[in-house]
Amino acid sequence: MKIKSLFISLYITAMSLALAQAAWMLHADPRLLPWWAVVIAIAPGLLFFAKLFLAPTARTAAVMWSVFGFNALGTLLLWVSGSLAVWPWVHVLGLGWGGNALYQFWYSRFGRQPSPTLTVGKKLPTLQFEDAKGKAVNTDDIPGAVLLMFYRGNWCPLCMAQIKEVAQQYQALAARGVQTLLISSQPHDNTADLAAKFNVPFHFLVDKDNRVASALQILAKDGTPTGLQVLGYGNDTVMPTVVLTDRHKTIVFCDETDNYRVRPEPATFLALLDAQQR
Repeated sequence: MKIKSLFISLYITAMSLALAQAAWMLHADPRLLPWWAVVIAIAPGLLFFAKLFLAPTARTAAVMWSVFGFNALGTLLLWVSGSLAVWPWVHVLGLGWGGNALYQFWYSRFGRQPSPTLTVGKKLPTLQFEDAKGKAVNTDDIPGAVLLMFYRGNWCPLCMAQIKEVAQQYQALAARGVQTLLISSQPHDNTADLAAKFNVPFHFLVDKDNRVASALQILAKDGTPTGLQVLGYGNDTVMPTVVLTDRHKTIVFCDETDNYRVRPEPATFLALLDAQQR
């Protein structure tokens, strides 16, 4: 949905402006409790996004109750202050409660339906991608078991953190006969940069124009945040998806998360592979 693409960019911008206004007011008079309430209600939400980029994490809780706790604390302080000023209430209720609720329960969730193709027990269909140089890569030409990770792009800090986790397990995956495919519709140059950054024996692939994502019904239409298009990213992206097959290309595991902040850990893949080899 295009509105989601706009929401995340506007939400972060609005929180930044609200905190800038609070800082200005408190600089003039540090005793203004209503503006401290704004800081308490909004700052944790903005700090969450800052932390994602400064210290990326691969996953969060499905509901981040601590952020709602700060919303409540800010609201309590604003109520105790007895202020009837409009802007503090707009910021605390609109950006604090409203923005946070929309982000966690609406923006973060895809409302996706399971892909009828990516069903455990089914054989993985032949999928064709391109490598970072534009050369065609066919999944049938990759011997053995494969781990396919569809990620949104280098711009997504959770995706990058998840890839880092998996890259740290490349020896464990290789020892179990698994070849890892990291797939995104981002430009080839971005994929080449990612391959150079991690320098592990994975297949760094491009799903040009999201053709495979569309066929597998894991496409996130207009899923790229507004503004990233100037960096060459397309409007559409993919819903993060992880697929594991055995050496016969039969699907043995598929994670189709409905919340982009909730993703499986590498230990899940390794335990499943070990169980199958017993």
